[in-house]
Amino acid sequence: MMEQLLRLPDVSHATGLGKSTIRRLVTEGQFPAPIRLVYPRISVWKSSEVQGWIKNATQRGTRIGLGEVVQS
Repeated sequence: MMEQLLRLPDVSHATGLGKSTIRRLVTEGQFPAPIRLVYPRISVWKSSEVQGWIKNATQRGTRIGLGEVVQS
């Protein structure tokens, strides 16, 4: 099966996080980095990496909120 590539709105929908939160978490190294395609000039995420992040975050009981990652 081919890897599905997700654009930012799809990642936002899948995670329930806002677009700016996703960008911030990527910058902080707490979310998978996107792949930057040359043509068309877009950024995409591998769906397996996003699903892995979701699974890991839910297993740890991590909450994202108010600009910080909080362990519960």
